[in-house]
Amino acid sequence: MTKVKAELYIESDGKCSICGRSIPISEATLDHIYPKSKGGKNTRDNLRLACLVCNSIKNNRTGKEVMQTIRSITGKLRSIGNRKYVVVDAFKLGEVNKEDILDMVEIMKKELEQYKNNVIEDLEFIISKIK
Repeated sequence: MTKVKAELYIESDGKCSICGRSIPISEATLDHIYPKSKGGKNTRDNLRLACLVCNSIKNNRTGKEVMQTIRSITGKLRSIGNRKYVVVDAFKLGEVNKEDILDMVEIMKKELEQYKNNVIEDLEFIISKIK
């Protein structure tokens, strides 16, 4: 285990920075906020703790690209009858009900709110360092 991983684990209270789920340190991964494949650096300020599932889903995409993927999937929902929807996409996610979609939207709203708060905190930190 690296020193950076241990520090990030403590700072994040042992939670995935993407989904917020508590994870054991042995299952925690280091996620590059801005992917190395896109020029992101292997520096502490570009790293965060993530569970393996979230890190795998994010892969080498930026947060903006992940959100675009979600929008493209949800934009392809089509009604197929009484309170049922299907995702018309190569992902073949299958049938879900309205409650599942509404739950997902509520979770996404909370995650976006947390993401917004994190961005604002980061910007305020940067501003404080510049002053």
